[in-house]
Amino acid sequence: MLDIARFDVVSRRISFIGNWSAASSVFCSGGNYCFARETGAVVEFLFVGKKIKWIGQTANTGGLAHVYLDGEFVKEVDLYDSRRYMSWQKVLWETEVEETLKPHILRIEVTGTSSPGSQGVDVFVDAIEIEYTPKQPREL
Repeated sequence: MLDIARFDVVSRRISFIGNWSAASSVFCSGGNYCFARETGAVVEFLFVGKKIKWIGQTANTGGLAHVYLDGEFVKEVDLYDSRRYMSWQKVLWETEVEETLKPHILRIEVTGTSSPGSQGVDVFVDAIEIEYTPKQPREL
């Protein structure tokens, strides 16, 4: 059985590098979220676990972000949604890792670009969620 831990944007476990803005909403995990428009702005999260999820919003101002795991590019994520209002607490990206006892680094990088139709380049972070196996009790 896996345990789940969700870290919202006020957690000290999430590192914001570059120009990020904070905002609040009752629709967010912890009542707060962060967003950036600046090319090269980064979020980093160090974790040990089996699965990781990036929770955030999509919007008509959504842009593109690059996701890296342990320094390797894994996916470009599009946060654009043509609807007028934001879609909250969406799993924007998730993966399972093979080495569950090894520390991993998730890196989300703002590209400063967007897909056609978007009215902006916003990248949103609400929370990071991990699934992990609880430590086994030690035998005496």
